[in-house]
Amino acid sequence: MRLVGRIKSLLNDVARSRGYHIERIVDYGEHELDILRLAVESLRPEDPGFYFVQVGAHDGRTGDPLFRFVERYHWRGLLLEPQPDVFKALAENYSGETQLVLENAALAREDGTLPLYTVDGATYLASFDRGRLRDRVRDPARITEIPVDTVCFATLVERHAINRVDILQIDAEGFDFEIIRMALHSPLPKPRMIRYEHLHLSPADRGACADLLASHGYRMFRDGTDTMAYLQASQ
Repeated sequence: MRLVGRIKSLLNDVARSRGYHIERIVDYGEHELDILRLAVESLRPEDPGFYFVQVGAHDGRTGDPLFRFVERYHWRGLLLEPQPDVFKALAENYSGETQLVLENAALAREDGTLPLYTVDGATYLASFDRGRLRDRVRDPARITEIPVDTVCFATLVERHAINRVDILQIDAEGFDFEIIRMALHSPLPKPRMIRYEHLHLSPADRGACADLLASHGYRMFRDGTDTMAYLQASQ
């Protein structure tokens, strides 16, 4: 115990010398603040015109941050999922929400077809970059390649006559930054909230993505392995 105490004291001294403070994080369980819910409620989610775009929707339920809100408010929206079998589950899980548009495609720089790399037994892992999956899977033999349809952001906007995006939700295994670029450079008004997975971005891309969002008037905070970017009202 004395050794543990000395180690803690040493770490605190090092942290203080660099302007940091070490603090024990408490698990508040059911009493923990639901940051996503508060952010969503600030956007007037009951608005009949509310619209969201979800890239990498998977099956719509497993670890999905938006399902509970769609089920409650019956938002209109566009959901993309490139994996054929997973897309079938997505369609089944949202079968009662007929106002939604589902596309069995991946968002990419151009319309067409690309190889998508997936992992047997882990459908939540899918990427255009085989190397990203190889770094995360012990057995490379589990990685398989399937051709998928691709569509660019501009095509989606035109095809579905999208005129606003309140929430852009992205889970694209490291392609998130590119998708944010597409969305911000489109003729549409900027999404009021962008939520993306920063976990698989390189440190350089994390910083560049944050800088880009800040330059467009977004304020950001971390939500686990995701970042929530909220557009300031004056923007």
